[in-house]
Amino acid sequence: MSTTAVIARAHADLDAGRAWKARDRLQGALANAPHDQAVLALLGDVAWAMNDLPAAGAAWWLTDRTGQDVDAACSALSERAGHNPGQLLRMIKPQPPVTEYPDAVVERVRGLVGDTHPRDRHRWLFEDRPPRQPAGNPEDWGDRLRDHVAGLAIVTVVFGPWFVGVAALAAGALWLVGVLR
Repeated sequence: MSTTAVIARAHADLDAGRAWKARDRLQGALANAPHDQAVLALLGDVAWAMNDLPAAGAAWWLTDRTGQDVDAACSALSERAGHNPGQLLRMIKPQPPVTEYPDAVVERVRGLVGDTHPRDRHRWLFEDRPPRQPAGNPEDWGDRLRDHVAGLAIVTVVFGPWFVGVAALAAGALWLVGVLR
C-alpha cells in the first residue's frame, strides 16, 4: 500500500474516532518505509492526540518538525528514558541508514551516539543494510545435489550396519518364537 493511501486511511480512522487503529496502521507502514517523514509526522500527531507524549516525541524526534508541542513531547520522551542517550536511542528506534532522515535528525542521532558508551556500539545506524541475497541460485544446484548425495552416502555407511543388525535381531527373535511354539 502506498504511503498516501496509508495516510488517507489513517485520517479516516481518526475521523471515525479510532486513533488506536490509525496509530497501528502508521506503525505498520513504518516497517516498509521507516524514513517516511509524512508517516512519522502523522504518527506523532496521533500519539499527541492520544495524550501519549513520549510516543509523540519518539515519532517527531525522527522528523525535522519543531514547535512547543514537539519540545514538550521530546522532553517527556527524554524523561521516560531517564535522560540516558542509549535508552533514548532504543526508544526512538532510528532505522539504518540514518542518513536517509533529514539532516537535523542525522545530527541529533550523531549527538546521541556520541554520548553513548561505547560509541562504536551504534555505528551500524549509519551503514547501509546489506543487500538481500536471492533465496536460491540456479547455478549452484549441482553443488547442492552433490552435497545431498554425499550426505546420503554418509548416512548409509554409518547407519546401514545398525539397521542390518536390528533387522537380524528381529528375524532371529521371530525364528525363536516360531521354534518355541
